[in-house]
Amino acid sequence: MLVEDTVAFGDKVKKLHPQTPLLVTLPTGEHGFDTPGHAEDGIDKGMKADWCQEGLSFITKQWLGP
Repeated sequence: MLVEDTVAFGDKVKKLHPQTPLLVTLPTGEHGFDTPGHAEDGIDKGMKADWCQEGLSFITKQWLGP
């Protein structure tokens, strides 16, 4: 998904469902996994990136609770 599409989606969710928790993280690159430490180093290293860990923590709390 392109960054601009992600931003548009986030804006729409905020407008239509303002009570819904939402986290939009925009690492550098056109696609989230274009950032250094992903394609060339494998998904395992990419999953350890701060921005990815933040997202995993956010969604885990939403699905499973604190």
